[in-house]
Amino acid sequence: MNIKTLGKISRWMNGTDLQEVTWKKGKNKISIKFGEGETPSYNLTASAKLIPVNSPGVGIFRFSARGQTFSVKEGMEVKKGQTLGIIEIGKVLKPVNSEDSGFVKIICVEDAKAVEYGQTLFFLEPK
Repeated sequence: MNIKTLGKISRWMNGTDLQEVTWKKGKNKISIKFGEGETPSYNLTASAKLIPVNSPGVGIFRFSARGQTFSVKEGMEVKKGQTLGIIEIGKVLKPVNSEDSGFVKIICVEDAKAVEYGQTLFFLEPK
């Protein structure tokens, strides 16, 4: 499955009121489910397993805080616990950390954009 296609489906899904989408091509299949008031769940069956990194709160996403320089790029290797960005919640800055070691495959959010709790920000491919 093409990683860019997965990113497009995920971004499109965030902008709709649909609760579930299933996409098949050959032996690859992906199901994305959004429950009422729940964190989105992903069921991916493909040659590569991807781990979603979700927003820990509602606010404005930033790749880095003022005066700091950490920026995530697709293909970049990350370690478990590494900060991938921050969520501005009023004057509070809440870090978005990698839950596993691996490679950033898809970035689903832009800098300075509003995000919701549980919204997928990144997809990681584990090592």
